[in-house]
Amino acid sequence: MERKMNTPFEIQPYVGVGSLKFGMTADEVAAEIGLPDCIEDEGGEIRELREKNDFHVVYAKDGTGAVEMGFGSSVKLLQYDGMYVFKETPVDVLKHIVGWGGYMED
Repeated sequence: MERKMNTPFEIQPYVGVGSLKFGMTADEVAAEIGLPDCIEDEGGEIRELREKNDFHVVYAKDGTGAVEMGFGSSVKLLQYDGMYVFKETPVDVLKHIVGWGGYMED
């Protein structure tokens, strides 16, 4: 069953995004969001593209599983710390991310 990208995804730093976790195998990711549209061999990594969902996952060939997840701007329900990343202005998102770490000065 393919998970629709109109389902909220919460970015969890160093953990993953929503139910997708770093270290998952390609089979585990496919069980969550369906099979990829395209698979590219990039030397030390494998990139799976889910073009209709504007999403990709990169796996290390050394067996450590998923090492990167990328979302395009059409994934409107991507969240970080309660903020919808692609519904706000880029400057506001950056200020929120930097401020969340306690490094933002007014």
